[in-house]
Amino acid sequence: MPPSPAPPVITGPLVAIVAADASGSFQADGLAPGQYIACAEATPGLLDPCHWSASAPNFTVSAGQTTSGVKIVMAKGPAVWVHVNDPQQLLKSVTGPVDLDLQIHVVTSKGVHYSAPIQSSTATGRDQVITIPFGTSVSLQVLAAHLAISDQSGNPFPALGTAINVPAGATPAVIGLTVTGTSQ
Repeated sequence: MPPSPAPPVITGPLVAIVAADASGSFQADGLAPGQYIACAEATPGLLDPCHWSASAPNFTVSAGQTTSGVKIVMAKGPAVWVHVNDPQQLLKSVTGPVDLDLQIHVVTSKGVHYSAPIQSSTATGRDQVITIPFGTSVSLQVLAAHLAISDQSGNPFPALGTAINVPAGATPAVIGLTVTGTSQ
């Protein structure tokens, strides 16, 4: 499978956030006439076309008219799970999907960073996940300015990250990391 193309360049303000219903339909009321791009917050195993395809779905809203038929097609990809062990309980408690003190990213060959949101957490660890395209090389990076992080073998996690490439149809193993202390 060829590598994923560069993601589209998306400019402009965020103008609406809407939720799809059980059938996948969505409605955004009150949009001013103009050009728009539709992105999706993907669940693990699905890729947002605004991040991972060559073009994002776009549509036009005309004054006094209803726009319909906007489709956001998400390709399937492997969900890369990262389990962060925190035996010393050095991670701060967070309520949302991001902890600025410990971020897990994948970085594309073009240098684009995508964050792996927190899916669940306990007092002694957390799970984060990001979906990548099958057959596309990315670098898994840990951004933790104040924490020392080790890989599954107990070695310090490399500052430049580690390469990940999941072949088509494969299921990646959970990547284990451990918070071993604060950085000096």
